[in-house]
Amino acid sequence: MAPRESGEELPLLEDLGIDMNMIVKKFLAILTQRGIKEVALYNDMVGTIVVGIVFGFLLMCVSILAIFNCLYSVVRSSLETSMALAYQDAWRCAS
Repeated sequence: MAPRESGEELPLLEDLGIDMNMIVKKFLAILTQRGIKEVALYNDMVGTIVVGIVFGFLLMCVSILAIFNCLYSVVRSSLETSMALAYQDAWRCAS
């Protein structure tokens, strides 16, 4: 791609041949599963990669929440047990 006649350089994305509108259209087509035939010939994989990264990040967040939920339940049950035992010991000493 040649520079403009006024001597100015083209914007970097335009100079590299990157069409952001088409990337957004492909991202939305992959996400919604509509209009895939219209954007199937566009060879850029950015939309697909972004969907994969977002999906992987969401799976990671869900697994982290599940791990913290398990840890919370274990800690909570052990605290409840220790508090119940301490209360029983205090009740025996008082009577």
